[in-house]
Amino acid sequence: MSRTPILLVHPDPVALETIASMLRSPEFDIIEATSDRIAARMLEEENPPRLVVHGVHPDEADALKLLSYIYRKHTGTPVILLVGSHPGRLDLGAIAVLKSPPTAELLRAVVTQALRAVRPGSEAVRPPKEALEECERSTIAEALGICGGNRSETAKALDIDRTTLYLKMKEYRLHEVGHG
Repeated sequence: MSRTPILLVHPDPVALETIASMLRSPEFDIIEATSDRIAARMLEEENPPRLVVHGVHPDEADALKLLSYIYRKHTGTPVILLVGSHPGRLDLGAIAVLKSPPTAELLRAVVTQALRAVRPGSEAVRPPKEALEECERSTIAEALGICGGNRSETAKALDIDRTTLYLKMKEYRLHEVGHG
């Protein structure tokens, strides 16, 4: 079985190792980069990563250069952003934005869904809205399962308020899944 290459980018080696430890499995070939420049070179290699998990600080404009590069040159490569503070509208085409550090379960679920968003046999991704909605729906459903259907715990685990969770559950027709 072929391992899926995933590129992890973070300027802090300790944070990078923490993220890598969350994703290590027989399914993934974890590639680490401590700078955008190194990451950009890795994206140009013969067997480029199928997914990028990028730790950024929303106040550092330089940290967003890699995202812009991927958006322009590697549109088939989904990006998951990990941000240290509330992400607001910081997405720049990322398939998901998670508050850092995420739980290992949440990160693995989002990575799995992001990889599924890439059409098999193609480097093209689904339209961003469709891929993001699928990823978000699956992440919420998985979080509800992990939290035993408890909506308060699910909202807490996802770092969103309960009202937002309820609205998303209704939008994705997940209302019969959770309770509490």
